[in-house]
Amino acid sequence: MKHVLAVMVVAAMVALAGCENTQLMECQGQNAALQAQVETANAAVAEKEKQIEKLQAENVDMQNTAMQSITTMMTKQAEKDKQIKDQLAQSQQQVKDLKQQNRVQQQRIEELEKQIAEQQAAVQETAEEAADTATEDSM
Repeated sequence: MKHVLAVMVVAAMVALAGCENTQLMECQGQNAALQAQVETANAAVAEKEKQIEKLQAENVDMQNTAMQSITTMMTKQAEKDKQIKDQLAQSQQQVKDLKQQNRVQQQRIEELEKQIAEQQAAVQETAEEAADTATEDSM
């Protein structure tokens, strides 16, 4: 842009001061050359802007893919955590149930041992009475 401005200033000065046709022709040639350079530079800038847009779009796609992967991994981990918690809760309930069954069975064992002790005492008493009766009969 600076070149174009400089050429225009030079062209304006030449137009005011007057010049020979050869100088005017040189200035016009330089102006055309500079104009071509500007157009080439603008085309290069446009191409670079397209490349930047393409790279930005690819970057957004990669970020979206990464976020989807992270979300999927987190979802799977949450499912595994839930399964483990459910299994733990089930195992804890089983332990609680088994402890309750154990207490019931222990109470039953104690009752049966008490009955056995009572029956043994009754048998012992009956045996003693029978022995006493036998002793009395023999006298």
